[in-house]
Amino acid sequence: KENGGLSSARNICIELAKSELIGFVDSDDMIDPTMYEKLVSYLDMYDCDAVMCDYQAHTEYDRIVPSKNEFDGKEFTQQLLNNQAESQVWKFLFKTKLWQGVRFPLHRHFEDLWTVHKVMQNAKKVVFTKEKLYFYNNSRTDSVSTDKENLTKNHIDIALAFWDRFEYCIENSFSSEIVLENALKFSIIVFADKNSKDAKYQFDTDKIRNYLKKYIKQIIKYSDIKRILLCILTLISPCALRLLIKKD
Repeated sequence: KENGGLSSARNICIELAKSELIGFVDSDDMIDPTMYEKLVSYLDMYDCDAVMCDYQAHTEYDRIVPSKNEFDGKEFTQQLLNNQAESQVWKFLFKTKLWQGVRFPLHRHFEDLWTVHKVMQNAKKVVFTKEKLYFYNNSRTDSVSTDKENLTKNHIDIALAFWDRFEYCIENSFSSEIVLENALKFSIIVFADKNSKDAKYQFDTDKIRNYLKKYIKQIIKYSDIKRILLCILTLISPCALRLLIKKD
């Protein structure tokens, strides 16, 4: 197919998949030769709908490892939403049926943040193994997540992903305080970045500003006074926000 980006390619794979299981591997990463054999064995052993393995990064960083090995789907969904488990889709093996009605967002970076929790809510049981079977190449400086040229776009898409998660929490009765905290954090980061004034980002920054207005009552209820003031300043004068943060 014509190159439409990572999300487009993944969505085509989901739509064309005929097997009962589906997994994703990014082209610049590697996997243990036995990865999928082992994950299939865990699926059978635990009679679960999804298995997540641990991974090894080329450049190590602080990673979040789940607190136990077995979860029901809703419990694991809340773990993802609360940042108690990471959302990278490539470390999972899923039953394909979990993806019914769920697709990756087009033209967005950090697409897994928008997606994996919606898949996991459909699972009856999720299993985690500490075996490091996936090898994540985070050493490239020209990848979507590491290229400095993408920094503003990355922050915008992360902020929008967290606002999407926040509304998902409301609609599906999940705890939302931590999600709101992250949505507000990255919204402030976006408007503190002078590059976000570029006209090409206006549609998305307007969306973020509308989220801040729409959920101002929740922000006041759950946020500390500093975040509330920064939020108000973001709405009133992004220029003043940038000056304040630069001064700090």
